[in-house]
Amino acid sequence: MTCFQLKLNQNTKNYLYSLRPYVLFCSVIFVLSVFLGYSAACNYSQEIQKVLREIKEMWASFQGVTSLKLFIFIAFNNISKIALVVFLGIIFGIFPILFLFVNGMVVGIFAYTVAETVSWQMFLVGILPHGVVEIPVLILGAASGVKLGGVVFNKIFRKRGNLREEFSLALEFFLRILLPLLILAAVIEAFVTANLVR
Repeated sequence: MTCFQLKLNQNTKNYLYSLRPYVLFCSVIFVLSVFLGYSAACNYSQEIQKVLREIKEMWASFQGVTSLKLFIFIAFNNISKIALVVFLGIIFGIFPILFLFVNGMVVGIFAYTVAETVSWQMFLVGILPHGVVEIPVLILGAASGVKLGGVVFNKIFRKRGNLREEFSLALEFFLRILLPLLILAAVIEAFVTANLVR
């Protein structure tokens, strides 16, 4: 059992090592999309405010919810989304890139809006506690999805690569690394960030 566990650990390490160029690529996309979101919020503030009001109304329904229920909602929401990011990467990596871009835009818009209406300190309080875990997980999940999409592309057009093995590695990576980190991020967001913002 111990040898099998060690083998799994080594597989995970090797997989993480193989993700390096994809992590770099996804990090660049995320950072650029944050800047684009911030710029869009600066230039189209009225349109952005309408969207934010709708989001605010949606989240207002969670005001009376206990931290435990909030944790369950956040955990389920984030786990399901990152699972889609990883495994829908099989469609040539398109979905992970789009999801990463949209989320980066949202962070940029959120940064501008909170900084302008409240303060930069409030933005950092609202994003940093869980964001230091959640954002790297988002990038790692997207990198895994893009890598999976690359293997599919090679399998179809270049007749090389092992899709079954790659899918198995991505699943193991999701279960062993991403899933625990997403649960941790949900705990921080529900029990720490929510109370700090309140």
